[in-house]
Amino acid sequence: MRREPAKSRSTPATGFTLVELLLTISLVALILIEAGSVFSAASRAYRRVRADEEVSREADAAMTMIARDISRIAAAADSARPPVMAVASIDGEPAALLRLRTIEPAGSYRGDAVVDYFVATVPAGGRVLARRRESILETLGATRVGSTVGPSVTWEAAVTGVSRFVVRFYDGVAWIDQWDTGIPELIEVTLEIDRAGRRPLVMTRCVAVAGGGV
Repeated sequence: MRREPAKSRSTPATGFTLVELLLTISLVALILIEAGSVFSAASRAYRRVRADEEVSREADAAMTMIARDISRIAAAADSARPPVMAVASIDGEPAALLRLRTIEPAGSYRGDAVVDYFVATVPAGGRVLARRRESILETLGATRVGSTVGPSVTWEAAVTGVSRFVVRFYDGVAWIDQWDTGIPELIEVTLEIDRAGRRPLVMTRCVAVAGGGV
């Protein structure tokens, strides 16, 4: 009896079909696109938070500077230079000018100074809260401790992107928006700073004035 040789059984080839490969590539592409979108959104949120922190720090520093100048208000003896003055509006701008007559700290300038805060438009565009400081005695030709100086006026941008600068005064009875004589009990300062595409940052600080009510 003759035996026929056994036929070898072929094993099916393993691997991805073209359809499976295309589906896998599409799925990976979708995952990468979604991951990129999430990363981009997270990056934008991070930049926005950092920008907000910077704006908040700048505004807080400006408020601290104003509070420091308010704490140095001098009781002016002459009516020609009142210790505190605020103009209700200039060209329709509320509280466009806050003027303080301050006493300089020991070891700095001899005498007192006039400090102005007002909103100014800069050449590059946008508006800043400007601080202008002028020493009264220097303007009159006095000398600084240890040296001779001429008139001294300094300018600085206290905070940028300002859309509103409002000052109110409490006289012991009511709040008013302008002042031109004596010293108020409280001074309230409000800054409104623009933030692109979002609500502006509003910061308010109320400062008690030494010798207020005079």
